[in-house]
Amino acid sequence: MAKGISSISSGIVIPMIADCADYETYLTGRYIPGMMGTLFSFIDKLISSFATTIIGFAVAAIGFTTAMPQATDAYTQELFWVITGLFM
Repeated sequence: MAKGISSISSGIVIPMIADCADYETYLTGRYIPGMMGTLFSFIDKLISSFATTIIGFAVAAIGFTTAMPQATDAYTQELFWVITGLFM
């Protein structure tokens, strides 16, 4: 199950770019696959650049404000759900 969840996004990226380009052609008649690829790449890099910030805010919301959780820290339900949500 975990392998399927973690690999689903990588398997649908390229077909989604082509589908978006085809849909734009259908709606407007303009063929713009290059613009769709560039737009996707920009959004992907933008979201990836905020990954550490998102993780920091999520972990700080459950009480880890001075340091990130360590392997020796006590297990909590909040930590489990934050990690699970960030994983998905």
